[in-house]
Amino acid sequence: MTRTNLTRLMLLFAVAAGIAFTALAPRTSTGALQNGGNDLYRASSCELVRERIVDLTLDQLLQPRPYYYHHPRGPWGIRGRGDLDGIARPAARAESAPRMAAKSASSGGSGPSSHTSTNVQELGVDEADLVKTDGKHIYTIHGSEVLILKSWPPTATSILTRVSVGKNARPTQLFLRGNRLAVFSTVYGSHPVESVDAQGARVTTYRSFYGTRISVLDVSERSQPRVIRHHELEGQMLQARMIRGDIYLVTNGQIQLPPSYWQSAATQNQPPYGQAEDVWRRWAQTAAPEVRRRLKRALATVPLTSLLPRKRQLDANENLIGWKGLHECRDIYLPRSGGQLGLLSVTHLDLDHPWRLDATAVMASGWQVYASTESLYVAMSGGHWWWRGWGQNTDYNTTQLHKFTLRGEGGRTTYAASGKVQGYLLNQFSMSEHQSHLRVATTDQNWAGGGWGWRRAPQLAEGGGNNLSVFRQQGQTLKLVGAIRGLAQGERIYAVRMMEDKGYMVTFRQTDPLYTLDLSRPESPRVVGELKINGFSSYIHPLGAKHLLTIGQDADDNGRVKGLHLQIFDVSNLKSPTRTHHHRFDNDESGRSYSQAQNDHHAFTYDPRTRVLAIPMQRHDYRTPQNQFSGLVLLRVGKRSGFEELGRVSHGDLAEQAQRRSCPSCNSTSYAFYAPVQRSIVMEDYLYTLSGYGLKVARLPVSWFGPSTVRETASVSFLKR
Repeated sequence: MTRTNLTRLMLLFAVAAGIAFTALAPRTSTGALQNGGNDLYRASSCELVRERIVDLTLDQLLQPRPYYYHHPRGPWGIRGRGDLDGIARPAARAESAPRMAAKSASSGGSGPSSHTSTNVQELGVDEADLVKTDGKHIYTIHGSEVLILKSWPPTATSILTRVSVGKNARPTQLFLRGNRLAVFSTVYGSHPVESVDAQGARVTTYRSFYGTRISVLDVSERSQPRVIRHHELEGQMLQARMIRGDIYLVTNGQIQLPPSYWQSAATQNQPPYGQAEDVWRRWAQTAAPEVRRRLKRALATVPLTSLLPRKRQLDANENLIGWKGLHECRDIYLPRSGGQLGLLSVTHLDLDHPWRLDATAVMASGWQVYASTESLYVAMSGGHWWWRGWGQNTDYNTTQLHKFTLRGEGGRTTYAASGKVQGYLLNQFSMSEHQSHLRVATTDQNWAGGGWGWRRAPQLAEGGGNNLSVFRQQGQTLKLVGAIRGLAQGERIYAVRMMEDKGYMVTFRQTDPLYTLDLSRPESPRVVGELKINGFSSYIHPLGAKHLLTIGQDADDNGRVKGLHLQIFDVSNLKSPTRTHHHRFDNDESGRSYSQAQNDHHAFTYDPRTRVLAIPMQRHDYRTPQNQFSGLVLLRVGKRSGFEELGRVSHGDLAEQAQRRSCPSCNSTSYAFYAPVQRSIVMEDYLYTLSGYGLKVARLPVSWFGPSTVRETASVSFLKR
């Protein structure tokens, strides 16, 4: 069974068990939520790093194997790789914040007077995305290329140039600041590694390189952009943030231990899989000293630089300038106990001076990333529960938190503190910093039972539910100072948003309770109000100071999902929130609609100047296929008037055009549904929509009666001529 299927089964049992429980009243306390601490210390030498690697390896090797553990090389045949440190949780990837209209950077009326920008969680903290704009130009990714398009005036919209960032690079996200463009790509290749064999001779081998490339481009001449520098970092990119010109990239890297190292740890007389834990413990106590000696002896002959993530610098022509370790040993922070065989790195790059970068790391892995203008937090839910057996280790039900201080001397990033919270996070909106306090919303599984297997399922124990925890840094520890716990037992969080001293949380099982939270006193956060309605919200967007605009799924009284819906809530009185407007997209039983904006806040565009909301939507209709739709829905949103659908945009014709070019004899009309709109931008009174096939421009309608097709001003195919 794969790890993904196993996780899905566990979540299925979680839902089944949760149905049997009714919601409990929340309790405000810190007693049962021990953050305990991941007490980290800075490595003063490379020998300390070696010691910690041996400790973590030994811990993994000698842990009791549960009876579903079926491979001698580790769970699912993999051992000691940093990318398996934790269990994936059911969560939307991200939801974000207000996409505020930005004034155009252009001067003298040569560009639009206003345009929307990337929808972000915190003002002043930009988030990497696949589309950026300065008003006069749009920068986006298409396949292996970066496209720069002229976007103003709308009728002159066209592709200016296509940029390649490398033959082995696959671009994924962008940052734009003035005349500098940063492109993040997944990259693969190899580099030489020198070592000494048993006879003392120097040997050169080639080590595969898989990681993240940061390409910095000068785009002062938009039609002729110039690559300044490529930086390549070993490790998988999680997320990136930019504050003014400082970029902070978070990556998960591996400690690449050679096969000979693992072979040296081969043990004898190992108990069969599935033996009782006390049998394993007695065997481990006997075997541990000898296994440790073997591991230390094997690791002593391996250069530490060959184990840790590396960085490479390349010039504009991809010629290697230099490569070395991403971290010095003193840049690494180690756990005093526990930990993971991986390195979580936070790398800083000044976009205005892109020739150098600096990084710090903790021996851990990350999953969710949140940043304020002062701090960056990385959270990792779950622990090595598969090494101990279900029900034997409670680490799987905790989330580790690591705090990094931004914009230190020279803009450097430094490790600040760590902590632990009970439960797991939904997404980046589960974290929020306000007045030096970190607020964290988690769902507490609180599993009980003596194991997990095909015939026994864990059950939710009393005391589970959802929590809101407040932390304050004390030394190098994130100290828990206040909490709400046990909220909506048997349900999980579907959306959360915290802004200044207020918070909003949506949980779901059959109905959608919207909880309003008073966070003005960090030591005693409290639930103020509650509103129960059918369905749920998966993204919460501020609509001024007293209203919320949400997107999610409608449902009936039994909790059966019925399709996409939008809602407006009046939260001017936190004690008595009310739903003032509700808009459904499915009014019959034949189809179901969904929006990418439910799970990706970058796809959610709201322009407060025009009150226009643009969201991607796909609707499947199994009875009447002609009612299926894939594209973008345009609405006008009013706090008093509610929702008015203005029109829809489809990129089906661009998909058909692409299909006709690649396969002239194929039925191209069947491909119209597979052209989802990914992003949208509002510039003055024009709407720009982007898909994988191209870009369309349309003038915003003033008011129409019922949905219709928006009239196009320009259309650009991304296909090469």
